[in-house]
Amino acid sequence: MKTQNLGSIIITIALIFFALLLVFDSFSYIPAQQMIPLIVAVFTLVCLFATLGVDLFSKRPADDSISNKSPEDQSWSSILPLFGWIILYLIFIFILGFTLANFIFVFTYLLKRAKLYWPKAIIFTVIVTAAMYGFFNLGLNVDLWPGIVPETIPKILGGGNLPPL
Repeated sequence: MKTQNLGSIIITIALIFFALLLVFDSFSYIPAQQMIPLIVAVFTLVCLFATLGVDLFSKRPADDSISNKSPEDQSWSSILPLFGWIILYLIFIFILGFTLANFIFVFTYLLKRAKLYWPKAIIFTVIVTAAMYGFFNLGLNVDLWPGIVPETIPKILGGGNLPPL
């Protein structure tokens, strides 16, 4: 077996040890505080083990993880649109609330940036939004920010109070 990218494998293994430390450390918390570190660390471990498996057993050629371009060759034209997406997402969360902003953001991102056809984008958007709503509202019992618009759908759209500045 030829190692594809030794640096990537070493970093992935280090991150696996860090995530395992989080799992073991979370058991020292009271049960109400254990849930979030466990969920995040276990999900992270699944992703890291998948990444390690791809790095170790993939037959694809190694990718350069560091760009060989000089700083003069790199432009802001590829970075600025991403900043725009992030800023719009944060504005939508503030105004429309997390659930609706998440739905709109994922759907438009899949249409515009990922170039998916709208039926696939709708299906994936509904799955992602339902999973996030279920994870936070039902699983963790955390009410997400509903937005500053007048309350339309209780606890989902509108009715949020601005904190005092």
